[in-house]
Amino acid sequence: MMAPVIEARAAGYSVRGKALVHAASLALDEGRITAIIGPNGAGKSTFLKLLSGELVPDVGQIRSLGTDIGALPPWRLACRRAVMAQASRLAFPFLVHEIVRMGLEGYGARAAGGFGGIVEGALARADAAHLAGRQYQTLSGGEQQRVQFARTLCQLEAGRRIEPRQALLLDEPIASLDLCHQLALMDAVREAAHGEGVAVLAVLHDLNLAAHYADYLVAMNGGRIVATGVPSEVMTPGLIRAVFRVDVGAMPDIAGPAILPQFCRRIDEPTAA
Repeated sequence: MMAPVIEARAAGYSVRGKALVHAASLALDEGRITAIIGPNGAGKSTFLKLLSGELVPDVGQIRSLGTDIGALPPWRLACRRAVMAQASRLAFPFLVHEIVRMGLEGYGARAAGGFGGIVEGALARADAAHLAGRQYQTLSGGEQQRVQFARTLCQLEAGRRIEPRQALLLDEPIASLDLCHQLALMDAVREAAHGEGVAVLAVLHDLNLAAHYADYLVAMNGGRIVATGVPSEVMTPGLIRAVFRVDVGAMPDIAGPAILPQFCRRIDEPTAA
C-alpha cells in the first residue's frame, strides 16, 4: 500500500500554551478532494499550515510519501505540494504573468524539457489569461485570488516532472470570488483531483459548495477533528447544530429567491440580466 501524499499523525500545535490543533490525524490521498469545514477559530488554517510544512507540529508528525516533511529539501517539497493562502500581499509592482511564473522558481535544471506554455496554460485554467499584462496590485481581490490559483497550478505542472504524486492545499480559495468564478475555480480543482490525480485539501466556509465538490469532509471545532467521512455522513443537522450553533431544521418559507451554487452551472458566454 502506497503512503499518502501528505499525512498528519496525531499532530498538535500550540501558541503560548494554547493548543490551536489537538492531535489531528488525516491522510490526503491522490485523486480525492478533502474539504475542511468549521467555524472561525476552529484551527482549520493552522492545520493546513501544518500539513503544508509551513508550521512544525509540537507533537505528532507530518509525513509526505512516508518521509517526515521537515526532512525534505524545500525544492522537492515545492515539487510535491502547492499552497494557496487566504491572502497574498505584495509590496512591489509585479505583473500578473510574473506572479504566476513564481510557480516555476526553484526548479532550474532539475526539470527536463523547459517550461514552455505552463504559465499561459495555468492562467487560462484560472480564467485569468486576459490579466497577464496587468499589475497585480491594480486587480480586485477576486482577480488576485484567481492569479494566485494560477500560480499554484503552474507550480504543480512544473513539479509533476519530478514528483508525479502531488497535493494542492487551498485556504478559503473562493472567499473573494463571484458566483461564476467560485464554480469555475472549484471545477478546476475537481479536474486537478479527478483528472490528474492530485490530492486536494481545501478549507471552505460555504457548506453548499463543500458538500457538492468534496469527496471527503473533515469537520473541526475547537482545534479538534470532530467528524470525518463522505458529505452525507458528516453534513447532518446534528453536527451543524453542534459545530456551527445553527439550527438547520425544516426549510421555512422565505420572501425572496434562494440561490444554491450546487444547482447552478457556468455558461460560456455572458447573457443580459
